[in-house]
Amino acid sequence: MNSFTSLIIFFLSSSLLLLPTISTTPSGTIQRTTKQLILATIPPNSDQLSSPFLSSPSGKYTAYLIRHDTAPGAGGFGNDFCYIQVQDTSSGESVWESECAPASNENTCTLVFDDKGLEVFDGSNPIWDTGAESADDNPLEMLEMVDEGDMRIRDQLGELAWKASEDPRANQGCGLPGSAGLAPARPPFAEPIGGGRNLPFGQQPQQQSSGGVFNGEISQGMGVNGQPLVDHSAFYSGSSKGVEVEVLEYVGIEGHAHHYLGKEKVTQLHFFFHDTISGDNPSAVLVAQRNGTKVGNGSPGQFGEVYVIDDPLTESPDPNSKVVGHAQGLYMSAGQKELVLVFAVDFGFTSGEFNGSSISVLSRNPVLNTDRELAVVGGRGKFRMARGFANLHTYSINTIGDAVVEYNVTVFHYE
Repeated sequence: MNSFTSLIIFFLSSSLLLLPTISTTPSGTIQRTTKQLILATIPPNSDQLSSPFLSSPSGKYTAYLIRHDTAPGAGGFGNDFCYIQVQDTSSGESVWESECAPASNENTCTLVFDDKGLEVFDGSNPIWDTGAESADDNPLEMLEMVDEGDMRIRDQLGELAWKASEDPRANQGCGLPGSAGLAPARPPFAEPIGGGRNLPFGQQPQQQSSGGVFNGEISQGMGVNGQPLVDHSAFYSGSSKGVEVEVLEYVGIEGHAHHYLGKEKVTQLHFFFHDTISGDNPSAVLVAQRNGTKVGNGSPGQFGEVYVIDDPLTESPDPNSKVVGHAQGLYMSAGQKELVLVFAVDFGFTSGEFNGSSISVLSRNPVLNTDRELAVVGGRGKFRMARGFANLHTYSINTIGDAVVEYNVTVFHYE
């Protein structure tokens, strides 16, 4: 067995992450099987105002991710609010809520089950979490809803790490006058003196300008070809919101091309990666070693080895199933004291919605670790300026080292 075969067996046999599906056995529970398990999403400007994600065993109580805008005259900065609400299923009455978390009205709200327990995101920025902690830092694994309406989080050993009843809260009216984060009513300085009539010194009521902020409403300043020149979402919404780029990424001079990015969204990708080192036409080839060694005769994972790959991506584990793309690039052994690879690979898609687009992975890969996550650092086409992460699961591997690996990728990008 050459060094490449040994290296691939080490690398692929240790990729043991499970599929990112939601397990609902027993009833009233969700089992966390990945580092970040998405439970619910609500896009901006949508007719969907709530998304259920968990019910008690009897169905008496249901937990929702809720999105609510700021009511007219409620003050604040015009942002939306995203939060969790447990309801009595029959009456719709709120029995528990998370804090009113302000979110940009241009971003998707997402609820994730992760190392902090339940966490709400404004786009890709966290705005609230349960802060759940387990004894001895055991991984949080189970979310449950009991028939009393209490949500609970348990760790891998079944120990209780958090429960909603220890932080009671309900009927906050997020986004309504007087709710958390908002003034009880429009402050007096927000209205013209005298309500716009009989202004002192013969002044006339002010007229709304063509761009900027007026009476709490935000108007679009126009840029090139009718596209907004800058981000006109609220400057500060009370959250740790990053810059939502609905802007011209680049405006050249003398009519040079520009790029309009649009709104942020989250996409889940699922495909199978076929890595073949045997036969007359392998998809992965050892191309370089350090000086003083012969290619193919080094020890497993020898520091300085470089491999080039052109691996097919398919819809299913069957190598004869439909090809949806190719992974092209290289990885190298970069650890002197431990077996560590560095990936630099372009995953290009050749069919479906993302035909012609790709994601780029550049990531340190400690291949002897059982659990592993790779970083998505960019992309092309519909994934321009993408970022995210990929979870790997080894589907099969033979004694030679030919392997099929399942990829589940979460990508943040722009419409």
